Amino acid sequence: VILSRVGMAEVLDRMRIYQEGANSTGVMAEEPALSVDKVSAAMKSLFAAVSDIDALPSFNSLQAPRPRAEASARVAKLLADAYSNVYEALSNPQNGYTVDGNIAGSVKHTPAQVATILGVS
Repeated sequence: VILSRVGMAEVLDRMRIYQEGANSTGVMAEEPALSVDKVSAAMKSLFAAVSDIDALPSFNSLQAPRPRAEASARVAKLLADAYSNVYEALSNPQNGYTVDGNIAGSVKHTPAQVATILGVS
C-alpha cells in the first residue's frame, strides 16, 4: 500500500519489465513513466513516508509482540529493498539516466540512509 501511495509500485513494475528484457525498444530513461523526474519524485515520496513514523503500518491488531515485530521488520525490509532497487537502476549507465553512474543531482538519499531510518541492516 505504501509503495502504491507514493508512486513507487508503478516504477518498480515498469523497471522490472525492462530488467527482464520484455521491453527491448529502448532504455528505461526514455520511457515516459520512468522519466528521471517521475522516478526521483517517487523516491522522494517514499523517503518522506519512511521518515514519518505515522505513515508506516503499526500492526497494532497483532497482540503478540513477536509477530508484530516480525511484520514490521518485513515491511521495513520490503521498503528498503524497493528504494535500493530503484536507486541501483538509476545508477546503472545502461538504463540511460546517467553516463557516469552519479545520480546525486536526482536523488538525495542513499539506500543505506533509508535502511538506517527503517532499522534494516
